[in-house]
Amino acid sequence: MSADFTEGERLYAATFEEALRISKDHAERYRFATRFIGPSGGVLDAACGSGYGSYYMGVHTQAEFIASVDRSEDALNWARQHFAKEHIYYIQADFAGEFESIVGIHRYQTITCFETVEHIEDDVAFVRILSRLLRPSGKLLISAPNEDVVPHQNNPWYPGGVNPYHYRHYRPAELERLVMRSGLRVLEHYTQLPEGTVIKGSGGPIILLVCEK
Repeated sequence: MSADFTEGERLYAATFEEALRISKDHAERYRFATRFIGPSGGVLDAACGSGYGSYYMGVHTQAEFIASVDRSEDALNWARQHFAKEHIYYIQADFAGEFESIVGIHRYQTITCFETVEHIEDDVAFVRILSRLLRPSGKLLISAPNEDVVPHQNNPWYPGGVNPYHYRHYRPAELERLVMRSGLRVLEHYTQLPEGTVIKGSGGPIILLVCEK
């Protein structure tokens, strides 16, 4: 079993409502995402974890299909057990490597990438692949911890001040530059407040950008 399962980095819930109770901020990002998902084209949920967010999007949108990708077979087995749906496909792939050939059969209208990019050593290469996987005018919704509020080297929620699974956190301008280097433009800036509410602007512990190819 993977260390992130046993040490709590992933959220394992049997229902979306349980996910809201355990960690409202995680679940609220998927609620937010549904407003950007239409009936045309598919969705890629990059680092879907235990699948509750993919399932929520599958139930509450008219997406043609959802490709839910994670490197953890533990997480995917949980998702298949608790969050199976006919048009959701749970796929194992390692985002630290070359994953485009695994999920690139389709070009996606929407990609959700929540609290993932900070886990990837080569974040530039990772976001460039996400950009290539988008259709023209497709949307990338990407979130990451705000370095100005939750410093990577002084994280108040971890003993010793450092999350061992993160390579970095981002200031809002840094995350924006990262996606722009990949050929995307930022349409809207959002942030999450500590209780999980998503609002326009910046200043909360989580940065959330809506980008377009």
